[in-house]
Amino acid sequence: MSDKKYEWLFAGVVCLQAGAWILIPYFTLPNPPIDVLEGFVWSQNIALGYHKGPPLFAWLLGLGDALLPGSLLPPLILSQMAIVATYWAVWRLAKHLLGPRDALAVLGLTTTVYYFGFPSPEFNPIILQMALSAITCSFYYTALIENRQRDWFIVGLAVGIGVLSRYSIALYLLPMAIFTLLHSETRWRWLTPSFAAGAVIATAIAAPHAWWVLQNELSPLHYIDQRADVIEGAGRLLRPLRFAGAQLAALAPALIVFILAILPLYRSPPVYAGSAKLPPLSRNYLIAIAIAPALIVIVMAIILGRQPRAMWGAGLWIFTPLLGVALLREFSFAIYRRRLMAIWVVVFALPVVAFVIAMTLWPTLSGRNKRTHFPGPALAETVTQRWHDMTGRPLTYVVGEMWLAGSTGYYSSDRPQVFQNGSQHEAPWISLNHLKSCGAVVLFHASADRERFAKIFTELGMRYEEQPAIQLPKPRFAVASGAFTVGWAIAWPSEDAIPSAEASCARQSRLQKIVLALKMKTGRPV
Repeated sequence: MSDKKYEWLFAGVVCLQAGAWILIPYFTLPNPPIDVLEGFVWSQNIALGYHKGPPLFAWLLGLGDALLPGSLLPPLILSQMAIVATYWAVWRLAKHLLGPRDALAVLGLTTTVYYFGFPSPEFNPIILQMALSAITCSFYYTALIENRQRDWFIVGLAVGIGVLSRYSIALYLLPMAIFTLLHSETRWRWLTPSFAAGAVIATAIAAPHAWWVLQNELSPLHYIDQRADVIEGAGRLLRPLRFAGAQLAALAPALIVFILAILPLYRSPPVYAGSAKLPPLSRNYLIAIAIAPALIVIVMAIILGRQPRAMWGAGLWIFTPLLGVALLREFSFAIYRRRLMAIWVVVFALPVVAFVIAMTLWPTLSGRNKRTHFPGPALAETVTQRWHDMTGRPLTYVVGEMWLAGSTGYYSSDRPQVFQNGSQHEAPWISLNHLKSCGAVVLFHASADRERFAKIFTELGMRYEEQPAIQLPKPRFAVASGAFTVGWAIAWPSEDAIPSAEASCARQSRLQKIVLALKMKTGRPV
């Protein structure tokens, strides 16, 4: 088979991946996942960072929302673009090391890793980091071997942008740096002008966010520290092993395909020629990027006494299938490619079918809804219309926890600012003076939230009136649940501010909101 045909097969696999995981969630997800809502809320204010992490995730969601407001398509497309970019980077490195035939086998195995399937419709910083880590590792290898200026520039771009996506890209940078220093044939590359230029590019891209982190008292790092549960005693060893077990489960589909594809069920596999084996430098590099990132997480968890969450491992196994196929050459095994294709079709289809069942049949079978079985569009339409009827003005602010307020902001035709939990720590760009001028809708489930919000707005000097609860129709595929009853209240605009607030409280484009937020930051009148 010619190299061109392998390229077409690669294109077919990635198109199948992207098509399946865009179209099926688009027609079955009733509401955006929580990470998408959170990124959307952050994107209402373009900043160099947010209290939970770097800004690129929010910037991209903001761009998607500006193009297709209130649609599920932008986050689904962004997620699969990141997945496809990851596949391309793995494919590129695999072709360089193994040739196109085995690179196709690597691609097939990679697509069966759990993290590239069922969770992939939920666009989040981890998925974004996967793509940038993969591009960094792929081009870093060819930059080391061939010392091409273009490759070093791409590495610099990928590292800099990667820092803007998620700090866990460092889990790849550290073993790559150690690998480089341990090998005499690569160590000198760091002394070249091309490497220096790449380092300058990465620093220039990441520096503004680093400055923001310092200016905001390292708030993203404090958030990460809070998210990782403290473990003590025997748990220091046992609970990181639980994380390792979760990662093994995520790799299980790929391992099953891998084993079944190499077993000599009815004939002995051919022996690879010695020249087909990877040189030690290439093999060691693959070990560094395929295994070391996960080992670093486990060792750090034991030393620091912190429990890593299972999904934090999603970006750690990008190159493990590539390492597995490369090691086959070391032990003179071969892959039965037709068998691999047949098994791959089944294993690839399983998470797709499972997703359809989870979104359509699971609520009826179990009597419980998935979190995304929430009538966000109906809530937004109801709240916006009631606000219009009672105030005669556009809805400028909606206040509440992320699921309620975020869904309303995402789908409301007025595109209101979301004031998450009424907390300026979580939404520091919200001007309380402007909110007092425009008023707000407050949404809640729990009685504790109702009392807390009443206190917040009373202390602001706003008239706070709780309204009869909203009864929402259940979305398609969902079962009836109390979650579809939402409490709400109106924080009325301050009467003395109403005459001067009409213009600034009118419905605004995303660009107008950004300009307004900048004016608020610089203290200029709004």
